[in-house]
Amino acid sequence: MFGRLCFALIVLFWVAMNVLLWQAEFGPGKELGSVVPERMVWEKILTAPDDSSLEIRRNGRRIGYCRWLPTPSGSALNRRQGQPESALEGMVRDISSYAVSLEGNVLVKEPSVHLKFSLRAQLATNRTWQTFTLRLGVRPSAWEIHANATNETVALRWEEGKASWERTFTFAELRDPRTLLSEFEGPAVLALAGPLSAWPKPGDASFALVWQARTDWLEVSGARVRAYRLEASLWDRHRIVIVINRVGEVMRVELPGGLSLANDLLLGL
Repeated sequence: MFGRLCFALIVLFWVAMNVLLWQAEFGPGKELGSVVPERMVWEKILTAPDDSSLEIRRNGRRIGYCRWLPTPSGSALNRRQGQPESALEGMVRDISSYAVSLEGNVLVKEPSVHLKFSLRAQLATNRTWQTFTLRLGVRPSAWEIHANATNETVALRWEEGKASWERTFTFAELRDPRTLLSEFEGPAVLALAGPLSAWPKPGDASFALVWQARTDWLEVSGARVRAYRLEASLWDRHRIVIVINRVGEVMRVELPGGLSLANDLLLGL
């Protein structure tokens, strides 16, 4: 009798917990397309435990491959009494910044001219960038851009064989488009550019993206799984969509111009 009662209580507990979990996952306010805080979705992306391997396509045709890797940094968790150091490796208690990297290659000209790229960026906890370095290479040329928000400088470097060129600009200089025209094209093009007053000021057009986050579904290996969708419009015309799984791995990206990125898990690789 006592054994049957224990068994019944265990079954009842299991059913109740599954009902509560189902309500938390699919109950009111959790339906497909419901709004969620975009900060929470970005937090998942920037603290994802694994990198995301993505195939790059244009109008459905594969043209390249890339790898996205986020790395939060901060103070390590306090070691619990009797717990080995190895158990805490990679764990972070207080996030002070985020480091992200994106590297890969893309076909830019048939039959086999590829552009190699790598991006390294440091972000504050409010997701504003602090530093970033972008490297681009198409043999035999290579370009590098390094920007520092604290110093308000942008360093440009170009190399081709033994030839090279390097210059550092301040943010103030870059606010005047004629600075770059004068540097790269010379006074003749600068004269054709017209007076400074004819150029649009940086504040005339908004480049800020306003993101909206919602719940979504994904088809992974024939099964439907819950996901999150981030969506924004560039200049109110070009749509940008990022879809991630529940732990923050990037699963699909849709960009203007027919460009898209798809995670290997969606492609069955």
